Amino acid sequence: MQLRSRATYASMSSKKTSSNQNADTIRLEEISATQQSHQDAIIQLNSKLDEIMKLLEKSQEKRPIEEEITSHQFRQSPNRSREEQDNFMMGNQRRAKLFELDDDVTKKVRLEVAEFYGKLNPTAFLDWIMSMEDYFDWYAMPENRKVRFVKAKLKGAARLWWHNIENQAHRTGQPPIDTWDEMKLKMKEHFLPTDYEQLMYTKLFSLKQGTKSVEEYTEEFHELSIRNQVRESDAQLAARYKAGLRMEIQLEMIAAHTYTVDDVYQLALKIEEGLKFRVFRRPSSQIGSTFSNRTASKPLSTSNFRTPNHVNGGGNTQQTSNVAYKNGNKGKNSMSNGDRKVDVTPLCFKCGGHGHYAVVCPTKSLHFCVEEPESELESYPKEEETYNEDEVSEECDYYDGMTEGYSLVVRPLLTVPKVKGEEDWRRTSIFQTRISCQGRLCTMIIDGGSSLNIASQELVEKLNLKTERHPNPFRVAWVYDTSIPVSFRCLVTFLFGKDFEESVWCEVLPIKVSHILLGRPWLFDRKVQHDGYENTYALIHNGRKKILRPMKEVPPIKKSDENAQPKKVLTMCQFENESKETEVIFALMARKVEEFKEQDKEYPANARKILDDFPDLWPAELPNELPPMRDVQHAIDLIPGASLPNLPAYRMNPTGHAELKRQVDELLTKGFIRESLSPCGVPALLTPKKDGSWRMCVDSRAINKITIKYRFPIPRLDDMLDMMVGSVIFSKIDLRSGYHQIRIRPGDEWKTSFKTKDGLYEWLVMPFGLTNAPSTFMRIMTQVLKPFIGRFVVVYFDDILIYSRSCEDHEEHLKQVMRTLRAEKFYINLKKCTFMSPSVVFLGFVVSSKGVETDPEKIKAIVDWPVPTNIHEVRSFHGMATFYRRFIRNFSSIMAPITECMKPGLFIWTKAANKAFEEIKSKMVNPPILRLPDFEKVFEVACDASHVGIGAVLSQEGHPVAFFSEKLNGAKKKYSTYDLEFYAVVQAIRHWQHYLSYKEFVLYSDHEALRYLNSQKKLNSRHAKWSSFLQLFTFNLKHCAGIENKVVDALSRKALLLVNMSTTTIGFEELKNCYDNDADFGDVYSSL
Repeated sequence: MQLRSRATYASMSSKKTSSNQNADTIRLEEISATQQSHQDAIIQLNSKLDEIMKLLEKSQEKRPIEEEITSHQFRQSPNRSREEQDNFMMGNQRRAKLFELDDDVTKKVRLEVAEFYGKLNPTAFLDWIMSMEDYFDWYAMPENRKVRFVKAKLKGAARLWWHNIENQAHRTGQPPIDTWDEMKLKMKEHFLPTDYEQLMYTKLFSLKQGTKSVEEYTEEFHELSIRNQVRESDAQLAARYKAGLRMEIQLEMIAAHTYTVDDVYQLALKIEEGLKFRVFRRPSSQIGSTFSNRTASKPLSTSNFRTPNHVNGGGNTQQTSNVAYKNGNKGKNSMSNGDRKVDVTPLCFKCGGHGHYAVVCPTKSLHFCVEEPESELESYPKEEETYNEDEVSEECDYYDGMTEGYSLVVRPLLTVPKVKGEEDWRRTSIFQTRISCQGRLCTMIIDGGSSLNIASQELVEKLNLKTERHPNPFRVAWVYDTSIPVSFRCLVTFLFGKDFEESVWCEVLPIKVSHILLGRPWLFDRKVQHDGYENTYALIHNGRKKILRPMKEVPPIKKSDENAQPKKVLTMCQFENESKETEVIFALMARKVEEFKEQDKEYPANARKILDDFPDLWPAELPNELPPMRDVQHAIDLIPGASLPNLPAYRMNPTGHAELKRQVDELLTKGFIRESLSPCGVPALLTPKKDGSWRMCVDSRAINKITIKYRFPIPRLDDMLDMMVGSVIFSKIDLRSGYHQIRIRPGDEWKTSFKTKDGLYEWLVMPFGLTNAPSTFMRIMTQVLKPFIGRFVVVYFDDILIYSRSCEDHEEHLKQVMRTLRAEKFYINLKKCTFMSPSVVFLGFVVSSKGVETDPEKIKAIVDWPVPTNIHEVRSFHGMATFYRRFIRNFSSIMAPITECMKPGLFIWTKAANKAFEEIKSKMVNPPILRLPDFEKVFEVACDASHVGIGAVLSQEGHPVAFFSEKLNGAKKKYSTYDLEFYAVVQAIRHWQHYLSYKEFVLYSDHEALRYLNSQKKLNSRHAKWSSFLQLFTFNLKHCAGIENKVVDALSRKALLLVNMSTTTIGFEELKNCYDNDADFGDVYSSL
């Protein structure tokens, strides 16, 4: 029984234990469920609290109105005393009563503040600070919320900068910036230059009107005065404002009484308006006019005039000098040849000194230009320039000129043998000297007998001077009735000495006597005075007198004798004797190397110095070795399952086969190819070059069909040109056989195999013609020059263009690129390179500091294009002209008749198409220079539309940046005028959205209805789509009617100005000489 009872007790205790464990488990589950429900309740409460906070924030704007209603109800309660009603008005309600705040309508106006990205200029940054403070004042924002609000408006680089400021304060234990004044001070220290106030004051102090209008100058003056917080009186500000106006405006307001800036501004506007209808002559820039303003009280100095002591051709010497120079003291200084004393003191024509000749002049340098101060000019009286016609008419013979052609002086030699004395060479030689043109020494002749200014064809070709078609071509008659055509002209800029620069339009002719010949047009335009005895030319340049002196002779450049026999060090007998006595013989062999002969003439000295430091980069031929294995190789991945091509070799004539074998042997010698055992093969062939030689190519079409295409981005021309804004100096580097400087990926060589009659070969370097070759080449060039691309380098396949803003920077940039090419073992083709040039031809365009121009060679091809006779020729011309469509406004509309001729069917060349053909050619003769876009300046878009097409002009400061046009077709031709103008605006902005999306721009349109674009209440589906697109941009729409649209009509109106004509009545200029003696006007004129 005892055992049974123990067993029973044990079983009961085990059951009890298990029941207790189950109870604990159930309790734990209940507790966890309760905790989970509590957590869910907390999350719900937090969400509700967030909703309540949002509702509270939204109701803050309605709160003042509710308080006012509550206050009104409280005050109208009859149970409240007057004191209780007044005491109830607290806070905003009492302030509204005392200070009469704006009504509720004003409070509902919502202000917006732009975001700050940290890239604005200092002036724009200060304007943003002011707009932020205006926002705080409008909403009466408390101090503790200002910093948080400004922080929310910081984006991009500005946001990162402020986040770094906060982290630094947290790490160093400094108190956070929690006031707007501290934050504003911190931002000014970072985003404003340290010398900003000095720069602004200097800009105000040096402000001049220049070419700006009075209104533009006044706006800039007021802005600078306000930003500098100038504390000057009205009279002082007016004096400062007046000092910056143009001189002719200041002279007109000398007698006016002005006390404030507004007075001067109003007067300047009237004077500027009057100046538009007057023709000004600048007496200070003309010798005759300068003399006319002087009195005749000073005697004439004859020290600068010489008369030869010989008479040309014999005769009475008394009759050759009857002309007397007049002055104010009549009779005192008048001389005839009979009583004149000739100065026999030697005069040096190099240094201008007396007592020695130029042959023994101690001054070694040559002097071609003498500068005299203006005070010496003013010392000459008026009578020096006037001659009495009655006194000379009897001594002069008049000859009728030729009535046909243009006669030029023909001269046998530049110099003649000296006969006697130092003066004889001047008697028998015309004026000749040396000048500097683009850093090159050139010869020049000044000849008053020439009716043209001429630039030699050799000069134009050697210096690559820009030429243009002559607006009025003609023929020049030479000796014995021979004549040559004058079809081109160019603007030649050259230097006399070091500081006297001239720019002259010259006709381009194949002359040999000199590089430049200045004739009567230059002498007439510059009012040049010729001293026949001294053989010097005097003219006025920038208010100072310049005297040009001739050189005695121009020694010719000595050329090496090509037929000269080389000198032998040893004869054959001597060599044999020496070889018998010597065991070892060292042979000295001459090897032809690349020399700077033609290159010396083309590259500046700085560029030649840099090239001398990298002679290993421009070998005559690529070295006979494989290029290094770089990170990027040309990979050929075939489509899985494709059958390999195996094509037979092409048949060739014996000459072609010999040439192909020779080139294959050269490639084998260099190691670029090797014999192959590939299972596939394509044929090789020869293609002719421009110079008549042959190039070996491989017909890789079959292997390209089964190759997987890889798409590496090719840079856009527009993007590359946009990077060059502000650049003034350029260099272009062309790689030598660039494809052959890239290796094939190991294991893919067999896929490049090609066949000839002699065997099967495969490439070890990348050949021409493979489908992914351009992608591979662009990838490796981008990788090699990636640190420089976008900063001062753009790359388009094997063309590397380096651009810089200064010559010093360009030298460093050029060295960096050269070092990189040397490190990667890339070789350049020196003959196709251009170094340190102000302009360069890049991808069919001429890029310079002025902007983008067309390539004259390409334009010549378009201008000389014959009239198309079939659809194929029309398509060729259309493609060629489309390449330069950015230079022709409304290109699509003009080209529309030609486009109609390209439709399938019978080809008909219509009159409209021929007219468009000639118009395109005429517009390409003198296309505009497109300025490179400057993203710091405001863009301007001008749109126009017709029922043929739409057009637009993108410009900055009145200079065109790009043109856009689109031909209308289908339903668009039926659009209304409003829809056409609207469509033109949308298409122009969509075309240039990469320029216009980041900044506000100005939009011009000649359609009045577009001004109400944003105020229309009802929009149809088409307008709604366009309006939603325009909401992405910020622009200022301005209406310009007709010819007032200067942006659109700038180029056409500029052409009209070139043909304006004016009428001049001869003789009126003599009335000025009678002003002093006039009874009524003489006193007034003398007092001026």
